[in-house]
Amino acid sequence: MVFADKEYTLQNLWLALKSSRKWILASTLIAALGAGLLSSVQTRIFGAKTQLLVSESKIGTPDFRVPNELLRSYETFLLDDSLIQNTINNFGLQRPPYGLSVEAFRRGGVLRISLQKDTRILGIAVEFPQAKLAADIANFFAKQAIGLNEQMNVRQRQRVVLFFQNEMERASENLQVASNRLAEFTQTSRIEETRLLVKHLSERMSGDEARLSHLRTDLSVSQARRQSLNPENNGEELDLSAEIGALQEILRVDARKLSQLVQEKVAKEETLNQLTTENKLAGDNYLMLGRRVQEASLMVSARAVDLRQVSPALTPERPIRPRTPLNILLGAIFGFLASTLLTLLIQNFSSPRKRTEERHDEEKLREIRRGSTGY
Repeated sequence: MVFADKEYTLQNLWLALKSSRKWILASTLIAALGAGLLSSVQTRIFGAKTQLLVSESKIGTPDFRVPNELLRSYETFLLDDSLIQNTINNFGLQRPPYGLSVEAFRRGGVLRISLQKDTRILGIAVEFPQAKLAADIANFFAKQAIGLNEQMNVRQRQRVVLFFQNEMERASENLQVASNRLAEFTQTSRIEETRLLVKHLSERMSGDEARLSHLRTDLSVSQARRQSLNPENNGEELDLSAEIGALQEILRVDARKLSQLVQEKVAKEETLNQLTTENKLAGDNYLMLGRRVQEASLMVSARAVDLRQVSPALTPERPIRPRTPLNILLGAIFGFLASTLLTLLIQNFSSPRKRTEERHDEEKLREIRRGSTGY
């Protein structure tokens, strides 16, 4: 196969193609017609599309940048087995002639989830042999996704509220225990009685000390009078001394008793202060958890991401496959190129033999001419 032969010029190539133009044209038409016929017997597939908007957080400054991680998670979320299974069951796609399973629905090109660049839009595309059913499947799937997302948001709020409610129950129990301990101690410790005893004993000792001081003064006066008037009369002094001694003994006993009562009062007051502090802390903790329950519920609701269908799927009028005009065009191009290439190959194989025959005829013609001229 020698394409670079000197006699095989562009003109000869053009002449070869021109001489085979009918065959090339026929091949092109046949290939186009074959592509059209093949497209006509293929199953028509209709495409329906709907879009879901991923909402922004309801708190804080709006962020107009696309949260890729969030959108990617929702892309995976929309391929959840439960959504697909509910869709299959709702339209009876598991029965003939479809016989679709969850895996076939996901992997067979029936459902496609796509993200629109730099937006919060999730596209849901469904391809199915029936136009209305394709639109119904897309819309039903979108509503199922919205419902499942709402259920997830509700469950999340319930988990948060339940957690804080459990904490509140424990805090309530702690508050009840602290209150009971405080009430029991107040009733059994008799701290108020101890305080009154300390007060009365202190007042009595103050009175006894004042009386003791007064007796000592009287004794001093009596001793001075006796020495100046009647040195032998000491009966009054003896009485005063005896009374002073008795009063001093009473003060010593009262002092010991007061010391014990004061120690007991201090211990009881420390315990009371500790129990009061524990009760106050338990009450404050219970009130704080009550506020946190409300705040957490509002926070979860504000941070919840919602899905909203922004453009429902409409019944498509034309199938997306097969693309008959494109297939016909591609078939015509293939037929033209194939027939042209085949023509060139045939021309290349036939040209050396024709040139050999032409040389052989020329040599015979020369011999005839030489014979006629006598050479």
